[in-house]
Amino acid sequence: MTRILITDDHTLFREGIRTFLRQFPEFTAIGTAVDGDDVFHQLKKDPWDVMLLDVSMPGPDTLDILHRIRTARLAVRVIILTMHKDTAMALRYLKAGAHGFLNKDSDPELLMEAIRRVAGGKRFLSQDLADRMLDVWDAEPGAYPHAALSDREMTVLCALSSGYNLSEIARKMGVSPRTVSTYRSRVLHKMNMTSNTELTRYAIAHGLVV
Repeated sequence: MTRILITDDHTLFREGIRTFLRQFPEFTAIGTAVDGDDVFHQLKKDPWDVMLLDVSMPGPDTLDILHRIRTARLAVRVIILTMHKDTAMALRYLKAGAHGFLNKDSDPELLMEAIRRVAGGKRFLSQDLADRMLDVWDAEPGAYPHAALSDREMTVLCALSSGYNLSEIARKMGVSPRTVSTYRSRVLHKMNMTSNTELTRYAIAHGLVV
């Protein structure tokens, strides 16, 4: 028996998945969370076996959520749900502690396969993603500049590209605006860029905008 937590800030998508999963008696509880802060509230409130985690919710970002789950040694296993198809980001999420990765446009049968595999202690990647990961590994070094960023630097890149200012990013990350400014400088240096505009263009081109 499996307890599922569905996290997504879009009501129709979130409730659609919950309605679909209710067909299966193997799921003894199906909960929901609407943003990053609500995720932690639900994780503290009840034990969950598998969490379907949207990468574009308000509040703490996906990498921060994965880091805090790992630090707290919570038993919940995480499947990333996203519309983005950036393979380097998928690799980053998996390295940060995710157990599966699935695009939101996947068939319901694939979602069920992912949940069952992850709940059974295994990892899940769609065949399409696995093939694209092989392409990334075969690519020339430096082909994906953002792959060289730390998790915190990646968070700043994505947030800046999505229109957040330094103070807003600082609140999301739980750090000072000065610290965010330092991360921004490192991102610009590592990616050989000079402005937020360049970062935004790059992020849009690589599907990193949250």
